[in-house]
Amino acid sequence: MLWITRFILGLGGVGGDYPISATLMSEYAPARSRGGLFVAGVFSMQGWGGIVTAALLGLGLLNAKVNPDLAWRVILGFGAVMPALVIYFRRKVHETPRFEYFVKGDVEGARRAIKDVLRQDVEINNVNNRDNGFRTNFLRYLPVILGTAIPWFALDVFFYGMNIFGPFVTSAMGLAKNPLAGVYVQLYVVLAFLVPGYYVAAFLVDKMGRKSMQIMGFSIVAAAYLITAFMLRNGIITPAAIIALYGLAQFFTNVGPNVTTFILPTEVFPTRFRTTGHGIAAGSGKLGATIAALLIPIIFPITSSTLSTTAKYMVMSNLLLVLVAIAIVGIVFTALFINEPKGKPLELSSGELAA
Repeated sequence: MLWITRFILGLGGVGGDYPISATLMSEYAPARSRGGLFVAGVFSMQGWGGIVTAALLGLGLLNAKVNPDLAWRVILGFGAVMPALVIYFRRKVHETPRFEYFVKGDVEGARRAIKDVLRQDVEINNVNNRDNGFRTNFLRYLPVILGTAIPWFALDVFFYGMNIFGPFVTSAMGLAKNPLAGVYVQLYVVLAFLVPGYYVAAFLVDKMGRKSMQIMGFSIVAAAYLITAFMLRNGIITPAAIIALYGLAQFFTNVGPNVTTFILPTEVFPTRFRTTGHGIAAGSGKLGATIAALLIPIIFPITSSTLSTTAKYMVMSNLLLVLVAIAIVGIVFTALFINEPKGKPLELSSGELAA
């Protein structure tokens, strides 16, 4: 049942709502403040919903001593509440004017969509919505596909791989034998570093630019992991330093690729393929998340009871070095294949219309 329902969730969530929510926001937002509105209004909800609320719900059930056989069902079922609201509200949202105009070639539909937002009539010229064909479009936008999909893949490998960092942090603080205390520590780190990162990103993204911020985030996370790997190899286990590096990595994951990989696909693909391109990038990210969640514990058995403490530190160090290499891959593909879309109308940043 979990395999089947997760597949359906992939169709509706990652495959459907990820690109649709992102595209709706990008196509309605003004070019100059598109990134900030995007992050503050839409993407920060990932932190409050997917991380903080989920953690508090789990902690509440643990503190209430709810039978684990029931608790996981409550947590899973609670995840259906917000999507039920989305079904209702999404039906109230009109198709975007750009989709009506560039894809359907429906000038009247575009006029109605604009009136629905601006509450006034506008004049729109007729449009030639000719499609150049799959092969031509695929070859033209292949670099953009690589520039959005590979960094998102890299991000999710180390973002979910970062969860492997958690047990080490709690161990370094002497909390390894108290799982509940360890969960609280990680929740505090999220509230202190990860969630504020959304709002710092919202402030910077339209000033600094998506490409620069993505490269900066990858670079600082890689540096934090590299320093931690060096400390582990030399037996330097200082709880304050470990927490600081863990928090730094969380913070710059958000003031960097966790935010920008979500924004960029909505700005560098044309209207006709905007949700398709975003869906490919998001799917690549979830592939990275799956690899991190399934394979990292097998390849790097940090929690194995057969390993000595020193051996665990070496395994953790090796994992962090792999994550550093993956972050570098994200930097390279961002630098090579992404053109900065900051402040540009979507038709220019995507190459849909000539400047």
